[in-house]
Parts: sequence; structure tokens; C-alpha cells
Amino acid sequence: MNDHDEIHAKLDEILILLRAQFYPIFPGKDPDTLTLEVVDAGAKLPAKRNKKPDTTPYDAVLSAWEEICQHLPQPQNPSDELKAKLKAFWHNAEKYSKWVDIDPHAWMHGLFSLVAASDFLSGRSPTSNKCGWKASIRWVMQPAHFNQIIDGNYDNAKRTG
Repeated sequence: MNDHDEIHAKLDEILILLRAQFYPIFPGKDPDTLTLEVVDAGAKLPAKRNKKPDTTPYDAVLSAWEEICQHLPQPQNPSDELKAKLKAFWHNAEKYSKWVDIDPHAWMHGLFSLVAASDFLSGRSPTSNKCGWKASIRWVMQPAHFNQIIDGNYDNAKRTG
């Protein structure tokens, strides 16, 4: 058996395993339609197709932050890093808003309103005011932080000084 035959024998083994896993995932589909193809390692792969167009409302998120949290730090000239965080944040807003059956814009406005109302996050409490810290949009958009905000960890009634 030469190298070429060994490669094809190994591919056949892999194909049998893939077919066994393919059928439960796609019931009703013919697992025999799954094929493997040997591709030259030096060959150029086709360009990936974009899955969906980007529908992130970057301006709407930043405008809502500016309107509701005007007393907090505002981003200047959004960078690519901030845009990536806004995109991830909006994806989470869409996901979380479905759980509570509201519009993602309403969910986001509610979150930003909780931030604005919090003395700690707004730098009005003695604890946060000692060092002049205030929540930024970058801080709020982190899932661990917005989950804590939603859970009420920064509500004025729960925090003392």
C-alpha cells in the first residue's frame, strides 16, 4: 500500500465516523451524501461568505448612552475596538430582550437608565467618588457587568456608601 492509498483508507475511516455522527444531527438526510475531498494544501481556499449583513445600530446605541447617561464619560471617535464591543453588546441585547419579550432598544434603554440612576455607577456615592470613578459604556457593555446591573447589584437601595 503506497502513501496515496493509505491517505484514502484513512479518509474512508473518517468518513464512516462522520456519517455515523451526521445522521442523528440531520435526520431524514442521506448520510451517504457526505463526502470528503482531498485538497492540495497549497491551494487557495475560497473566500468565506458573510453570514448576515451587520445590522448593529451603532449610532442608536451611542445616542442612547449619550442621552440617558450624559453625566458619564462619552466615547469620542469610536474605534474599531469599540465598534466590536458595540456589536457584541447589541447581539446580547437582542438575545436578552427576547427572554423578557421586549424590543432590544427598550432593553438597552432600561439598562442605561439603571446605570444613570445608580449613585455608585454615576460617581455620586462616597465609595466611587473617592477616586473619581464613573462607569463608561465600555465597562457597562461587558456581560459580567451588565448582568450585575440587571441583577440590582448597583441599585441605590442595596448599596450603602
